[in-house]
Amino acid sequence: MKNFLKFTSISLLLVFSLILSACNTAFMESSISENMLSRSTSYIDSSTARLWFDKSEVDWADVHYKINGGSQINVRMSKDVSYFWYDVTGLQEGDTVDYWFTIGYVSGAQDTGWYSYKHSLSSPAPASTSDSSATSFVLEAEDFAYMSGIKTESCSEGGFNVGWIDAGDWLAYSSMYFEEGDYLIEYRVASLSGGGRFNADMDAGSVQLGALDIPSTSGWQNWTTISHTVHINAGNHAFGIYALSGGWNINWIKFTYLSGTTPPPSTGDWSLVWSDEFDGNGLNTAYWTPEIGGGGWGNNELEYYTDRAENIVVSGGYLNIIARKESYGGRQYTSARLKTQDKLYKTYGKVEARIRLSKTGSGLWPAFWMLGNNISSVSWPVCGEIDIMEHVNTDSLIYGTIHWDASGHASYGGHTQADITQWHIYTIEWDSSSIKWFVDGTKYHEANIKDSINSTEEFHRPFFVLLNLAVGGEWPGFTIDESVFPVTMYVDWVRWYQK
Repeated sequence: MKNFLKFTSISLLLVFSLILSACNTAFMESSISENMLSRSTSYIDSSTARLWFDKSEVDWADVHYKINGGSQINVRMSKDVSYFWYDVTGLQEGDTVDYWFTIGYVSGAQDTGWYSYKHSLSSPAPASTSDSSATSFVLEAEDFAYMSGIKTESCSEGGFNVGWIDAGDWLAYSSMYFEEGDYLIEYRVASLSGGGRFNADMDAGSVQLGALDIPSTSGWQNWTTISHTVHINAGNHAFGIYALSGGWNINWIKFTYLSGTTPPPSTGDWSLVWSDEFDGNGLNTAYWTPEIGGGGWGNNELEYYTDRAENIVVSGGYLNIIARKESYGGRQYTSARLKTQDKLYKTYGKVEARIRLSKTGSGLWPAFWMLGNNISSVSWPVCGEIDIMEHVNTDSLIYGTIHWDASGHASYGGHTQADITQWHIYTIEWDSSSIKWFVDGTKYHEANIKDSINSTEEFHRPFFVLLNLAVGGEWPGFTIDESVFPVTMYVDWVRWYQK
């Protein structure tokens, strides 16, 4: 029996909003006005490094740091107008300094996340202790500021975890300062049977970060980690979790800062004519049409494509195409396939997208590609196809290919090495003479289409864009690693430039 009062969903949201508004009141008067905390670590000499930041409206600041994972040292920083600094001495070449700031105002204080610096004359800029060059911090689940309906208990991994979770329960954490950028959020969870589902948000639900499914781990203390990637704007945010269904435990939440906001790249003579930055809370159907069905899609694919929220989510600045293991429409897997046919189609240009896959596995086939907008009247391959990015199974290769009709199906492709689980920008530059393929600005393939050589006249007509995550098919094969589901294809943005 629960010892806590249950609320209706409407009253819960009202109470949650009021609580977090009160929690944030202390910081409202002194909220940070710039988009990012300007901070760094400077190499002073062979034994000294300066930890500093520059921020107006700040009254005082402390820095908390560890050298090579040792004891934490807490000191008040020196101040010169808006510039705060502290010099760490006694360092040796290769020492690592992990640190975070407490930023103080008349009305309260805020803590940042952890940063890391590797002391080296050859690389004086801040460096992470992790391979991903990311900084991170952890919220212990039991360190909530407010909650409804949960209990804490001893954890097999040490300390405590949150359990006794039912649908409608929630956890709210104190306001923290975030730099603007992409964050990987990981959740350490367990479920005896049946799994569960929760929604993550910020600022009493005003910023939705998305829902996650918790798998069954066959034990309340058999822990696994699930994750998603989100974009968080700069400033103070109160993080929260709302249980959409019960029957699970949570031990901790880890935030890893992946990168700052990605500005549009230098485009030279190219001018942006269209983009979707996925900044809203839903798919922009003025641009995109979800395709629906499970007929194999010409490749004997195994999934059923839907337009459901289970497979298509726009949240936190990202499009999420989610492939799931579930029985639906006579198929055993679901996913999504989106197209701009008859809505956004052009001839020639620089077309690119920033994409990553949450994980790889046998049978997975993500793609960013294009088809001739006349496909409904002339069919494939007469319409032409440009594959900007394809990846299959657990390969380390990214493929770029064209398909067309030359008295029968013809194709010409190339490939390059890239880790699909990391963010990359996949690009083609397409004009009347050629199509060139790039990953992160490095060219790896080129096709000659000048004067419609080799019957390539298809590539001088309008094309539209497609994004999809297929399961199985003639290319990846039909051996599916079902342990990886659900799998998410994250799309940060899609952009089309022309000269």
